[in-house]
Amino acid sequence: MSSKLETELKNSEFKDYKLEKCLITTSDEFKEMYPNKELPKFSRFIPLGKVEVEGENFKNWSGHHFCLSPKGELVVTQEVMDFFKRVLIDNCYITTLTQE
Repeated sequence: MSSKLETELKNSEFKDYKLEKCLITTSDEFKEMYPNKELPKFSRFIPLGKVEVEGENFKNWSGHHFCLSPKGELVVTQEVMDFFKRVLIDNCYITTLTQE
């Protein structure tokens, strides 16, 4: 998670996640291609909720705004999606789920 998104998230009403420091490294190829490129700081985002996803349906939702499925999919509530749209996330694939 970028530092900009981290700041926005910390200032939001959402609290059912953890953030941890993470080490970002680059490959030799990256260093060759971008010798003067400085990467921003990132944090590891850990959702505290759980949910099961089958196709476009979900079940056994823990009730948290941020959930992780057994397959490693991030599942969020509509409130979180509205928040994400305001802070301009991109580079993600979004599927709307229906409760079984």
